[in-house]
Amino acid sequence: HYLSAMKILWNIVLVISLLTFFGCEKNEVKKWTVQYKASSRDSNPPTYRMTYMLRGGATKSVGPINSRNWESEILEDFESGVPAQIEMEIISGEAAFEVSILRDGAVHEKETLSRGDKYLLLETNI
Repeated sequence: HYLSAMKILWNIVLVISLLTFFGCEKNEVKKWTVQYKASSRDSNPPTYRMTYMLRGGATKSVGPINSRNWESEILEDFESGVPAQIEMEIISGEAAFEVSILRDGAVHEKETLSRGDKYLLLETNI
């Protein structure tokens, strides 16, 4: 009886230990910083507006802008798999632009707005 009781007690301790070990494992979602950028090599930049997605799905519009290079603030805590999007609308003039979505400072997605085009939408999941 003593050995049976010890085996039962040992099995109970083992089960509790395993449950504690695996129950404490956290499934943390990776979080990233996101930044949006637009740049042109044209010497005479057009006037344009940028609309981009914030964490949580809200959008922010900036413009009119008339510089060759533009970048958003660095946005914190975008979870893996969530959408990110940026729109570029040329208000007047024309130029070619490279529009990028950066994840932790590296280009995650990019597309070119061709000279003469007035609108670009770039979407991705982080």
